[in-house]
Amino acid sequence: MHAVRHSEAHERYAELIAEGKSDREARQVVSNELGHGRIYVTKVYLGK
Repeated sequence: MHAVRHSEAHERYAELIAEGKSDREARQVVSNELGHGRIYVTKVYLGK
């Protein structure tokens, strides 16, 4: 299950970057969509 979340997080992050979002903006969106709301949690899914 976590592998799916990692994959979806990476795909969503890439989409947001392609749309012109900054790294920080994209990470915040992904964090919120994963239900975390804290940007630092995305390091687990997306790396640094």
